[in-house]
Amino acid sequence: MPHTLRNDSTCLNCGHRVEERFCTHCGQENIEPRERFGELVTHFVADLFHYDKEFLLTLRYLLFKPGFLTLEYIKGRRKAYLHPIRMYLFVSLIYFLFVSVIPQRETSHPIIQVNNMQATQPSNKDGWSFPYTSVHQYDSIQQQLPDSLKNPPWVRKLMHRIINIHQTYGDRAPEVIREKFIHHVPQVMFFLLPLFAVILSWHFRNKNDYFSDHVIFSLHFHIFYFLISALEIILQYFLRTDLFVWITWCIAWIYLILALHTVYQNKWWKTILKSISVGLIYIILIGFVMSGLAIWIIWEQ
Repeated sequence: MPHTLRNDSTCLNCGHRVEERFCTHCGQENIEPRERFGELVTHFVADLFHYDKEFLLTLRYLLFKPGFLTLEYIKGRRKAYLHPIRMYLFVSLIYFLFVSVIPQRETSHPIIQVNNMQATQPSNKDGWSFPYTSVHQYDSIQQQLPDSLKNPPWVRKLMHRIINIHQTYGDRAPEVIREKFIHHVPQVMFFLLPLFAVILSWHFRNKNDYFSDHVIFSLHFHIFYFLISALEIILQYFLRTDLFVWITWCIAWIYLILALHTVYQNKWWKTILKSISVGLIYIILIGFVMSGLAIWIIWEQ
């Protein structure tokens, strides 16, 4: 059902003269502002299928042609594909929804080590063991230790926070911390994206490259990783095996090699060596950032 064109040739949006159907100044269609219900539905369906077409085409090239979309974006061929930022926001939303909704398969909570004292396995499927019942008990044990074995001041303050969290939430303490951690990870990933681009710029120096080119590569790579990680979470939950974690890492590394070779066009041996260096630096960086996030979450409790 075509939308009714206005008889007035003045654009309602910007006030410029409209020669044909669309304003050449702002791009708005010169149609009657009040739509019939059928026209509204038609407009919605058309926009929906147009988005689906862009998304499916982008998804196909993203999954099966590593680096192709980054090259297309750099060359200016962008109209047929979903913008990488929009794609990233959509896919990351789905991924972190899966992470928060699907229970993680765990045999036990992480072991807590303090001065060679280890927490034991949880006494029940929901509980967890903790070596200290109060801040006073922890401080008393610390005072009895020789100076060489005492925790540094910042560790003692952190342990005070952990003990307070344990006293407040009991057996739910690990789950509470995990929920808060997952809540902040999407914001942290937005911080890590440009850092990954910085690592790429260190390894692939070309006077014709802009930093934004590395950012686009970073976006596409993280979108791919979120997609296969979402699939890994589902398979791991239903099949009860950690094998898919290692498979996901291997696939991500192979994808990174292929994408780097396509975009930066180095020799294969150089691409493989640089992919190892990029991956190791990024993993170490993620470790530092996520550890900092965990400490911050505990500290703010």
